[in-house]
Amino acid sequence: MPKNATVICPAGTPTQLTDTAVSAARVVGTQDFHLCATVGTTPPGSTDGSVMLLPWSILAADLALADLFPGVGSSVYLWAWPLSGSVEVSVSHG
Repeated sequence: MPKNATVICPAGTPTQLTDTAVSAARVVGTQDFHLCATVGTTPPGSTDGSVMLLPWSILAADLALADLFPGVGSSVYLWAWPLSGSVEVSVSHG
């Protein structure tokens, strides 16, 4: 199901960004956070294997998530895990 929304993500816990597994998404946050990927809806247990996105960094939707998270899968659930403060994360995918 397509999504175009801003998700409020509290510090210290993973927040699910995608409602379904996706192969690509556009993601941008107001503060730095770890972007994590899982094959299911169970939250990640750590930030191991995550990608740190800096404030206002853009993960473009033309990047295949399988290239960013090759050890996870071709379609993944995305999670934002801020460590030092709440973050507003804009996410859009088809």
